[in-house]
Amino acid sequence: TRVSTASAVLMGGADTERGLSASVMIFDSGVGWRKATMAGNRPSRRSGHFMAPVDDGAGYAVISHGAQWDGKLLNDTWLMNYQIGSDGYVNWFCLDGPACPSNVRRQAPPPTAHAAHTRVANYLVSFGGASMLSPITAHSQLWVASLVSMPPTWFLVDLDSVNALHGFPSTDSEVYNGTRLVPYSSLARPVARTHGRLVALSPLNGFDSPAVLIGGLAVSDAEPLNDVWMLNVRENSPVSSKYMLTFDGVEDVLSIPLPDYLHSTKGINTFWVESWIQVDKAFGFQNMIILDIQDTQGLPAFRLTLSSSQDGYSASLKFYPNDPSISVTVKSWS
Repeated sequence: TRVSTASAVLMGGADTERGLSASVMIFDSGVGWRKATMAGNRPSRRSGHFMAPVDDGAGYAVISHGAQWDGKLLNDTWLMNYQIGSDGYVNWFCLDGPACPSNVRRQAPPPTAHAAHTRVANYLVSFGGASMLSPITAHSQLWVASLVSMPPTWFLVDLDSVNALHGFPSTDSEVYNGTRLVPYSSLARPVARTHGRLVALSPLNGFDSPAVLIGGLAVSDAEPLNDVWMLNVRENSPVSSKYMLTFDGVEDVLSIPLPDYLHSTKGINTFWVESWIQVDKAFGFQNMIILDIQDTQGLPAFRLTLSSSQDGYSASLKFYPNDPSISVTVKSWS
């Protein structure tokens, strides 16, 4: 697990010859790998566990869940200070589980191994995993834990309310004209799996804290998966907008920067822009701006407007050659 831009920590894992491990290996780009010395209370040997840094470079990481060599699944949680202290040891702190002094159990994912997991912003995110190893059985639960305070506070996410997009290959009937990203619905959600991969991304347009779920093993038919999902990991707002923006086309403007290659292009054959607008029929309006393509000075080059009347709706596409006060009607619809 990467814990900073130049270091990583490896804990546990399986070796076909020597079984499971509970050792800790620390990698630093300047010196390479070194094995840490541990003392006192520590996690049991395991593989397929969660591991995530609490904060980049802070020196702490959370380890949770996993499987023992005999197939027993775990759901304990530990905090590791991977920065070797003055005593020369890596220190462990039991946060939740039977090995903790208080033995207080908190809400957490069920005993699980080989789940897709990653840290996104200040959250540890886990999806799926094996709920039984013999015979292997997987679940499709999505759990999120806040890493702001210790021990982590786990929440089971309702998949009907999570903000998600389904990628390739698509199984949603709302796919249009080959588009590979479609709004999340009950028709499209990740299937139960083990050995999937979750990867955190930098913020994207429309995604505060994005993560990508890639593949895994569908244990129902023992087939590898090649699907890709994006998740926006954030707290759900009280009222879901369902990705619909509300604007009046006059005072409210949605700005979408064009790709860099268009900024210096002298000519272009085709540039496709698609938008879907839901209009309130009871609202009368004239020349509501639906789409405004502007030049480098911020002046309109093309403008698509919509008007309403007793006879229905009419749309007009206009071209502004040089002066924004002078326009040429390219096409009209009604």
